[in-house]
Amino acid sequence: MSKGKSDYPDKHSEIENKLRRIILSVSDDIVETVKWGWPTFVCNGNLCNIVQYKNHVNLHFFNGTRIDDPEKKLVGTGKSMRHLLFKTLDDINESCIKKLVKSAIEYNNRTQE
Repeated sequence: MSKGKSDYPDKHSEIENKLRRIILSVSDDIVETVKWGWPTFVCNGNLCNIVQYKNHVNLHFFNGTRIDDPEKKLVGTGKSMRHLLFKTLDDINESCIKKLVKSAIEYNNRTQE
């Protein structure tokens, strides 16, 4: 049986809501939709999505290996996806997230031309 959002702690919803506000504040061109059961943000292609786990929330960047990450905050071992991990609201670095979202938009714009 798969987990639904109601199976996770309320603090996860607070983290998700804060991430959503930050992501959507980067550009009016970003559209939120639901893919794979999770909030997914698109702008000229998939940018990122928010996934809740039992003990944390991940912000996945679909092209994380291809976007500029000067602070080296993205983690993961997949071919292209990388993520940030959040256990509390205090883990959220708004400036870093905005830079990564902007970089993801720039990557999508370059590859769509």
